[in-house]
Parts: sequence; C-alpha cells; structure tokens
Amino acid sequence: MRIGALDLGSNSFHLLVVEARPDGTFEPLVREKVMLRLGDAIGAGGWIGEELGDRAVEAVRRLRIMAESVGADELTAMATSALREASDGAWLVERMESEAGVRVHVISGLTEAGLIFRAVRASVLIDPGPALALDLGGGSLELMVGDRSGMSWATSVKLGVGRLTAELVRTDPLSTADKARIRKRVEATLRPFADVVGELSPQMLIGSSGTLCNLACMADAHRTGVVRDSVNQLTVSLADLEAVHDQLVSLNSAERQRLPGLDSRRVDLIATGSLTLLSAMGMFGFEELTVSEWAL
Repeated sequence: MRIGALDLGSNSFHLLVVEARPDGTFEPLVREKVMLRLGDAIGAGGWIGEELGDRAVEAVRRLRIMAESVGADELTAMATSALREASDGAWLVERMESEAGVRVHVISGLTEAGLIFRAVRASVLIDPGPALALDLGGGSLELMVGDRSGMSWATSVKLGVGRLTAELVRTDPLSTADKARIRKRVEATLRPFADVVGELSPQMLIGSSGTLCNLACMADAHRTGVVRDSVNQLTVSLADLEAVHDQLVSLNSAERQRLPGLDSRRVDLIATGSLTLLSAMGMFGFEELTVSEWAL
C-alpha cells in the first residue's frame, strides 16, 4: 500500500509518500518540501492573508498531484501551529479541501508532540533514557520527555523560529537588543517547565525538524570540514554549536549563505533558531544534542 503524508507546518509544507508493508516498515518513494513561511505572516499580523493563502492552496494541490502520480492509495494531511492559530486558518483549511482536494486535519500542540515523539523513538536510539526531545518549528516548540517505551510528558509553546523572528528581530545581523529580546522570551516561556523536566531526569537531549538538524549539520561541518548528507542520530557538542552560533549572529544574511552546511532556505531564521536552542540547552543543562531527521 502506498501512503502519502502531508505536514502543513509554519515554515514549510512537506510531502512524504511511502510504500508501506504489512510488518510496519516502509520505503520512501517521494519527498518534497515547499517553503511558505506562514509563521512569519502570523507573527507579524495574526493572519495569513489572501496572497499567501493562494500560494498555500496551490502548494497543497501540487503536492496532492505529486502523491497521486506515484500511486498513493491514501493521503493524510495534518496542519500545525500556523493553521490552528491564524485568524483566517479555518477559511484556508476549507479552501484546501474545496480547491485542492485535500481534507486537512488541524491538530493540537499535544497531539503534534505525541506524533513527533513516536517518530523520534523510531529513528534515534534513546540510550541512556529518558530523553528530552525538542522539535523547533516555525510557529511552535514542542517539548517531550520519554524513553524507548513511550512519552511520559509533553507541552507545546509559542517559540517557533518564524514567529520569534517576525516578532522580535529588527536588524541583520542580530543586534544586541534583538538577542536580548529573543533570550528573554525563550527563557520566560520555558522557565515554568524547568522543574517538571528536572524531576523527570532526562539523560540526553534530542532535536528534530529542519532548524535543529541544520544547526547540527553546521556544527559538525565546523568541526570536521565535511558536510554530511544525513545527520540522523548525529551528536554534536555544545561547544561546536556555540562556535557556529558566534558566526551566525555576527554575519549578515549574505555572509551567512557561505557557511558550510547552511540550508539557504533558512538563512534568515537560523540565527534565531540557534539562540533559541542554546537558551534551552542552558536552561535544561545539556552539553550535547542528538538529532532525529524523523519528525511529524
């Protein structure tokens, strides 16, 4: 059976089509990503708007056609922070069904966290456990604690890189004031969860989704001089992440483009993402990050 999955996120829309086998394993057939940055618009004004909405509907239509072209028997579409928070999100979801032919399920942050943690457990060895997992998207940050047997705690907070960049960043490169605003927002939002996470005693930190995988790739490239094709299960040190961070916050977007391993589609978000990650690592007391390429 061929199954297509659409993840309609705040930064990008992802399509994955797989050949699913009866034993639960699968073979990827098609992967596609469209960067739309819905979270930027919501962070700036609270809605998506007609022009960006048109692009989103067209992207969903094109991804549906792509899935059908390889014989997908089923297509599941899930939308996260952007479409659940935008004042015009329901209108856009209706358009995706009527104009693009895709029924979209808008899921809660906790449902999103549970699905992400299932993906993390399937792709990364949690040893020693339990682990604190962070999924940094465009509109939200999911925090999950669990081990190989399952998730024991989770929450979702409004700390996505698109949202923070749109709301708090004024200059390129980040000014001292920009950095202070981001750090203050991240620490104030995460501080209420420090005690509960501490009581669960996570032994390792796992990061998922594009921004954290990209930061790990850059940190590894900074240390080794080689840009990896895959970073799944890669572990990088806080020191290497800090070295890359120093570059990211001191260079403008044109200069950042030349940094090894940087995904050019994230050039104006990556510094905010790096500051968010380092703030979280400091608050929760981790010296290493392991990344999962599997997420929602």
